[in-house]
Amino acid sequence: MAGRMKGDPVKVQESANNTWKAHEELENDLGALFNVSDELRASLDSKGAGIAANEALTDALQKGKSLDQLLVQIVEQMKSTGVKVDESDNWAQSKIRAVADGAGKISSFPI
Repeated sequence: MAGRMKGDPVKVQESANNTWKAHEELENDLGALFNVSDELRASLDSKGAGIAANEALTDALQKGKSLDQLLVQIVEQMKSTGVKVDESDNWAQSKIRAVADGAGKISSFPI
């Protein structure tokens, strides 16, 4: 079925935590790059190489910020998915136990 997530919620959470660490590292690196770019901007005040270097630094910062935003979205989705996996697993466990105890039958999985 399309859209159905299968996986271990603990591993999904671990992956989300690792991705969050990458986000934090990227934030630190972007901060350092921003500080360096300010220093370089002052020293590279020329029409040729200075302008090109400043444009490249600005572009790198913008791309880094976009990547950072994407990492945050991935973490949020992974955390949400981990919860859904866990809920689905708990639901299936309760249905299987009910059938095993003779108290019910298995119906379709929740969407």
